[in-house]
Amino acid sequence: MTIDKAKLMASAERAALKQRPGVSDPIICIPVAATDVLALLAEIERLTEQNENLLECRSAVNASVALENEALRKERVPAGLYRELVALRELRDQAKSYVDGYLQDEVEDADSCISEEQHLSAAALSESLMDAFEAHWDAAMAKEVSHG
Repeated sequence: MTIDKAKLMASAERAALKQRPGVSDPIICIPVAATDVLALLAEIERLTEQNENLLECRSAVNASVALENEALRKERVPAGLYRELVALRELRDQAKSYVDGYLQDEVEDADSCISEEQHLSAAALSESLMDAFEAHWDAAMAKEVSHG
């Protein structure tokens, strides 16, 4: 923003004439020296430029924050899905506890089972769990190789 110094001086003279109508030379009524007015004008121009720069920076920061918020929103897991994940983790932990505590004994020692059918079921379950683990492992490795 540029300030027209001549218009400013004319406005000051008109204001001075209104304040002291009987005075013919309005400059006498202005209590501010011309050098002070010019210094103030320079300061106004500097502050105006600084304000414009700050507004540009603010706009850039707002745009950056908006992009970051959008990215975070996309990464956030919905609450319902998160509850399901927690339930699945608990189920996984319970299954691991069963496998570690009982299934291995039932597979390795038929005498620890109530019946032959329990032993066969435990062996089939153990085999299915191993197949699922291998499939999960293979999928995870394939995904890692494709990303790496």
